[in-house]
Amino acid sequence: MRVTDEFGATRTYSNDPVVFKLEGPAALIGDNPFALIGGTGAVWIRAKEQAGTVRLIATHSRLGSQTIELHLTAVPAELV
Repeated sequence: MRVTDEFGATRTYSNDPVVFKLEGPAALIGDNPFALIGGTGAVWIRAKEQAGTVRLIATHSRLGSQTIELHLTAVPAELV
């Protein structure tokens, strides 16, 4: 993720924390809240063993919230 201005340029001095909320069959890996470094950052999501929709909501104290959705599908069992 990155914080940008109205022209799409990364705001390198934006080091505020971002709070994450995760909904659905997955787990958030790493720190929560997460402090941005140079206006950028990354999180990892680990899928659980079921299909469904995962929603990640990132909230910044001054910039508001953004949401992404991931659609997880089941894979067929391996043949042994």
